[in-house]
Amino acid sequence: MKTSLPCRPARRQVGRRLSSGLLVATVVMVVSAAARAQDPDASPTTADRNWQYPSHGPTRSEAKAADPNRSTWDLYPWHASITGGPAWFGGENLSGSPAFVAEGRLAKDLTDEAYIVAAYDFVLVESESENSGSSDTHWHDLDIFTLGAGFRLPLSPEVHFFFEPRGGVLFGSDADVAPVGMLSAGLEATAAEGITVRFAITGLATGTDISRNGTDARVESGIIGTFGIAFEF
Repeated sequence: MKTSLPCRPARRQVGRRLSSGLLVATVVMVVSAAARAQDPDASPTTADRNWQYPSHGPTRSEAKAADPNRSTWDLYPWHASITGGPAWFGGENLSGSPAFVAEGRLAKDLTDEAYIVAAYDFVLVESESENSGSSDTHWHDLDIFTLGAGFRLPLSPEVHFFFEPRGGVLFGSDADVAPVGMLSAGLEATAAEGITVRFAITGLATGTDISRNGTDARVESGIIGTFGIAFEF
């Protein structure tokens, strides 16, 4: 008895169905595996990755404090500032007009609250004299070098009140050399990392004589208002 094999068209049809079935099964397996890979709860060994990272690195002070090789002196920053503003001086034969002051400072923090400071002030002050019924005025430049210490009181993380006594010497092209004492108080406000806006009111006490073109005057005291910016480094 002869067994007849399916004809060639029938074999082709069976092969096509088998290939289609394998393709569908492969697609289903791939899609299922991809879905399981994207689902963090699908694997019992995957923990909940509730990770949170800071959006910025450590601050300058934090980075310095983290270095064990730094000395106590190096743990705290330096500050340089440039400020300017009006001033009013009292004494003899002064015009009473507002004067001008520009100040440069260099300070070194000893702690978060205390620092030492060196400052230079350039001052323009006006004298006035009476000659034959008319008044003559002259501008005089004064140079002031001072050293001192400062103390900060935090009012908020960004704003500090400061108190700064200084002492030094005053002189000028028309002025005698004289000792000077200055006392400043004001506010510092952080504008950005390492940048501070500074406002100060300063009282000054001295005793210098000024002479120019026959005009004699004397500076004994002053009130100075300054505003500017400070940089930390």
